Amino acid sequence: MPHKDIPRRQDIEALASARTPHSVSIYTPSGPLPEDAEKARITLKNQVRDAATQLKEAGAPAGTIEHLERVLDGFMSDAPFWKYQAQSLAIFITPDDVQSYRLPNRFTATVDVADRFYIKPLMRTITFPQSAFVLAMAQNSVRLIRVTADQPGEVQEVPDMPTDMESFLNRDVPERQKFDRGEHDDAVRVQQFAAAINKAVYPVVRATKLPLILASADTLANAYKRANAYEYLAPEMIHGNVEGVSPDALAEKARPVLDALYAAEIAEVVDHFKAREGQLMGSKDLETVALGASMHAIDTLLVDFDQRIAGTLADDGTVTYSEADDAQNYGVVDEILRRALVVNARVYAVRAAEMPDGATVAATFRFPVS
Repeated sequence: MPHKDIPRRQDIEALASARTPHSVSIYTPSGPLPEDAEKARITLKNQVRDAATQLKEAGAPAGTIEHLERVLDGFMSDAPFWKYQAQSLAIFITPDDVQSYRLPNRFTATVDVADRFYIKPLMRTITFPQSAFVLAMAQNSVRLIRVTADQPGEVQEVPDMPTDMESFLNRDVPERQKFDRGEHDDAVRVQQFAAAINKAVYPVVRATKLPLILASADTLANAYKRANAYEYLAPEMIHGNVEGVSPDALAEKARPVLDALYAAEIAEVVDHFKAREGQLMGSKDLETVALGASMHAIDTLLVDFDQRIAGTLADDGTVTYSEADDAQNYGVVDEILRRALVVNARVYAVRAAEMPDGATVAATFRFPVS
């Protein structure tokens, strides 16, 4: 049984485009501690019953319900799987397939049955992936550490990385000249050291587009900033002597920096939305945004990933609301999100407090929507 972890955007797009009667989406809050996993198993057991009831009410064949129960029984009895949990578990089941993800974000327990998967919470994992590199620099050691959402910090191998300042500055220098330098060129030495680190690090990080967070004393950090060639160097850093600080401790110190980065990004997106709204090229009215999604007009979309509005969205953009959140009502905002993904819109799944003016959705458009 495949146990994937962080989904990629293409994974979410594949889930979003799937159309299979009696598709089941389950989100279960969990955690890395044994007691968290045990609570999650109890929650999942209750969710199995809920999903089976929804399938029965939707007229699903008995074999489909038995398949669901068999698949989820497999999860329940998979002891090694429960030993390695993140903050939430997401499971997507059809009569023919099952996919699961252990997610770094904590979501409300949810069971959804429809002809498509419920993917809005999943978008949160790629809106804020909580991944980065930390470049820990000191005179006696240099390390590049990979930070992920739910794994320990890991030292990344970097070919040709200088190991320390003294050996770097003294290489290829005659023995008699090694310690015959004056203090006046200390700044030059630090700059050369920083430039060599940048030259080694850049090829490793450039394709990832992940934030690079410096962890260093200010003198060396400033030298690195002058040498830096990487577009995604974080403006904030981890200050101080990081000699001997463990990768895990550096990963923990990186998380507030990442939080600040993402908060600034969302603030910028919201400011852009308000400017476009003022030009009549953006809206936070649900039905206008739904129409824009149906016209393939959405450029940027913000959604409150906690809020669910039962109903359906017709091909022409007409919204039909429903009192019942059942298998016939897959959720209006989720369908808007799907249609935005199809046209490669930028999509941000955020919390209610981060939405402009408390809206459920907000979108900017590529062309006027009316």
